Amino acid sequence: QEALDRASKGRTTIVIAHRLSTIVNASKIIVLDKGSVIEEGNHKTLMNARSVYYGLVEAQNLRMKNNDQKELENDEDDEISIDNELNRSVLISDHNKSCHNKSIEEDQINQKGDQIDESQEYSGRSPFFAVLRMNSPEWFYIILACLACICNGGVQPIFGIILSKVIAVFEECDPHIQEKRILIYVLFFIGIGLITLFTMFLQSFLFAISGETLTQRLRAKIFQTLLRQEITYFDRPENNTGALCTRLATEASDVQGATGIRIGTMLQNISNLGVGIILAFIYGWSLTLIMLAFVPFMIIAGFLQMYLLTGFTTKDKKVLENAGKITVESISNIRTVAQLTKEKHFGDEYCKILDVCFKNSIRRAHIFGLLFGFTDAIMFFAMAALFSFGAWRVEQGAMTFENVMLILNCILFGAMAVGQTSSMAPDYSKAISSSKNILILFQRVPKIDNCSNTGKILENFDGEIDLKDLEFYYPNRREVQVLKNFNLTIQPHKQIALVGSSGCGKSTIIQLLEHFYDPTGGQI
Repeated sequence: QEALDRASKGRTTIVIAHRLSTIVNASKIIVLDKGSVIEEGNHKTLMNARSVYYGLVEAQNLRMKNNDQKELENDEDDEISIDNELNRSVLISDHNKSCHNKSIEEDQINQKGDQIDESQEYSGRSPFFAVLRMNSPEWFYIILACLACICNGGVQPIFGIILSKVIAVFEECDPHIQEKRILIYVLFFIGIGLITLFTMFLQSFLFAISGETLTQRLRAKIFQTLLRQEITYFDRPENNTGALCTRLATEASDVQGATGIRIGTMLQNISNLGVGIILAFIYGWSLTLIMLAFVPFMIIAGFLQMYLLTGFTTKDKKVLENAGKITVESISNIRTVAQLTKEKHFGDEYCKILDVCFKNSIRRAHIFGLLFGFTDAIMFFAMAALFSFGAWRVEQGAMTFENVMLILNCILFGAMAVGQTSSMAPDYSKAISSSKNILILFQRVPKIDNCSNTGKILENFDGEIDLKDLEFYYPNRREVQVLKNFNLTIQPHKQIALVGSSGCGKSTIIQLLEHFYDPTGGQI
């Protein structure tokens, strides 16, 4: 009310009143009935007239001393109008001692608080394997796709061998022999291309089916799980509409960063590196050992990327949920935003939140760039060592130039596979973070499960409702007790009117009857 009075100073203000306490200080009050003006004047003159306005004020039991009363419940209805023709009604006055606000002692808050706070940590098996189990109905597609990935990975070292043979052909001085051998190797290349075409198609197609099916299944289960939660869950600030919509839209699809095609790529790269190392050992074990000395550095760099980026992803997700909250609130209340000309304000608030993600991305870019650059640099260091040692072995006559190139190509393609696996670190970290959030939701047990068929089954129910010593406070506002020692018996076929000042618990009683909440004390 004070804010409304301050906003009205120095300007013409039109107030369409729901609560009459908001217009007590108005310079002119106009009373309308069926589209016509039937009374006008200020509060004092209209009260003295004891006409329609006076009746409205009395109906609301308006008292001047309560003009500054603050509203304690955001979702509380102001007044319930009573039909004058009702011949059976019970009026519950706001003088009733059962409806009042009371501050709870600090130690009571702490005792109750333990029941409200919920653990946000995932306690269970690895989220990666837990999500894979959800993908189990598509195991047939996944196994076939994995076999295609292994075949596709094994093709790369074979390509390296043929490429080495092609380079060695140019040592031959006879052009006819060169042409004959090149033709053979060209046919090999065509064959490898056809095999790769088939395996890549099979790999991508089957993993796409399994991945999208998992996403659809997760989205449906997430939505169904959200619908099962009690109202208290949605009262929590972190579970606002924007955050839940953002999570539903993004987290289910993000999980594919740890399953589906990502698994296929990892299997392909492992097959690539494994086959390449075996072939390299066959053609020159000493040179292969030197090359392998550099591989652990690339693997360590890849794991560091995944470990460090997982933390950044978790932070970004929380920030983006807050951004989603501002977006939903602004768009759903766009008329209010436009009336207050606050478009720039909410735009700036949205950009301010995104700026946090931007700064995190800059830090992530430095770390990711450094580690990825280190992985690439190791490959060139390995090539320098290989050519140096290989040249010495060729000079000693212990190895041919063809074998040196063959080992180089086999290990090189394997090292490139390790680098490719490292580049998937951002998607993997995002997928693990999303998987944890989804599994936390799935393992949450609602305090009031609206989908459960268990519980007491009422027999011979005749419609009588009895509220005994009812006590209640909203879980997210434990410092305000809405109901205390509230008693009410409602006989069958009776029409009951709950009347009182805003915040006394009218809507709360209805919500308790609908079992939106459990009472803090007492019995229904």
